[in-house]
Amino acid sequence: MSYGAVIRNGSNEIIIDSDHDSFAKNSSTTMSSTRVDNSFFDPEALYRFTPPTQSTSFPALIFLPLANGDKVGIDGPFGAFLRNDTNGSAIICNPASNISLPSTGFGMRIFKSDGSVSYSSEIELGRVFDKSSASLDTIINSGNVSITINSNTTHVAVQVGGYAVQPVQQQRSVVQNVVVERTGGTSAIVQRVGYSIGFFPSNVGVATTVPTNFLFGRFV
Repeated sequence: MSYGAVIRNGSNEIIIDSDHDSFAKNSSTTMSSTRVDNSFFDPEALYRFTPPTQSTSFPALIFLPLANGDKVGIDGPFGAFLRNDTNGSAIICNPASNISLPSTGFGMRIFKSDGSVSYSSEIELGRVFDKSSASLDTIINSGNVSITINSNTTHVAVQVGGYAVQPVQQQRSVVQNVVVERTGGTSAIVQRVGYSIGFFPSNVGVATTVPTNFLFGRFV
């Protein structure tokens, strides 16, 4: 960068600069849930959540709570979230330049060369600690994937990857998706979950070799 500001953390990583947008907490919401029938695959309850409506003009990341014992993923065929509980809270992050700021107050703002806001102390930044990914193919062939996450993690954002819908018996099919389960303060497992739905005449779904991505972060 030729001018502006750069802020680094204790590990000398750039966390704010005036060339790039910061992802910041824009709003929070609560999603409604519907239980899915997963008795054929796994006795543990699974719930589907319809994501909040987002603008198509700028990107968004939706973070869901990830406490010990939580399983979180995306239901590929329906473009919805999956959890093993009914906690529908969600935090929506957008680029700082697309967030409305107060007209009065105090603090610090950092601007990009085009005049848009890169950072403001009036909004909460999204903090991402770790990224992990695994494909359904890998899990089916090699088993669950154990990962390490930052102990300060409170939320996870999920980018959908491959999933499968497979006929298993007359009038029934099984949907398989990839989720992450937090098993401890710094431990988690990427695994598959499944549930049964009405019959599909053939296998459908996104290529099972496409990885599902998880971003682990913190919000206060």
